[in-house]
Amino acid sequence: MAAATPVPPPAETVALANALAKLPFFEAFDGEAALAALKEKGVAPGGAVSAAQLKEAFLALGYDKVPEAAAPAEGEEKKDGDEAAAPAAAAPPATQHAEAAYALLDAGAKPASAALPLVRVLGTLQVCKAGFGEPALRFALKCAATDESGSLKEGPLHSALSVAGSLPLSDAARNNLRRAWRAAAKFEPPVPEASGEEGAPPPVAPTVAPADIAVMVDDFVAKVAEDAALAFAFTREVAVPIEKPAEAAPPAE
Repeated sequence: MAAATPVPPPAETVALANALAKLPFFEAFDGEAALAALKEKGVAPGGAVSAAQLKEAFLALGYDKVPEAAAPAEGEEKKDGDEAAAPAAAAPPATQHAEAAYALLDAGAKPASAALPLVRVLGTLQVCKAGFGEPALRFALKCAATDESGSLKEGPLHSALSVAGSLPLSDAARNNLRRAWRAAAKFEPPVPEASGEEGAPPPVAPTVAPADIAVMVDDFVAKVAEDAALAFAFTREVAVPIEKPAEAAPPAE
């Protein structure tokens, strides 16, 4: 029996990953470390991150660097009064890797977006670096979760899935996804106690809107793994190929 032909990752993800790979920080990028750094800067999971906040995180992690000020030339001595008389030297500018990455993730929007969803920024960077699969899915869900307990509602859930899926979803797969979410929710609205008054109508459970139902990440991932189509789109490991830079031609003799 012939082996199944591997399904390539989305072309737009490959193009973005190769553009990001040209930035010096990319090889060292770690999604968990970046998430922790952004939390320290006040960015909460499920929220949005600005270019300035991403810059602060990149500087904290060493992805962006501020060059050291140039030292006086060897043999050059300061004369009395030089320090007071000379204007303060401008601080050397930091590298611009965060700005370049933000612009790529913003897809060249004009004007640039004031902020991007955290899951879109870190989830996409992580997929471009490490590829698709269950780890990428779990990380995207972690970036989208608005509750420290690890639960998330349907809106943030779909934001994470839009980043972590290696395939576009058919209508049937979308229906399966909704069923997986509902199955993982295991939500039973509380039934009010009976009033005890004779002839009183029985208590009725309150109606709960789907937007108010939250699921635990572990439960949802387990339901996704049980569905062949969803598992193929979200937990199958798919590498994102990065083109190696062309080697320089040897000098002519």
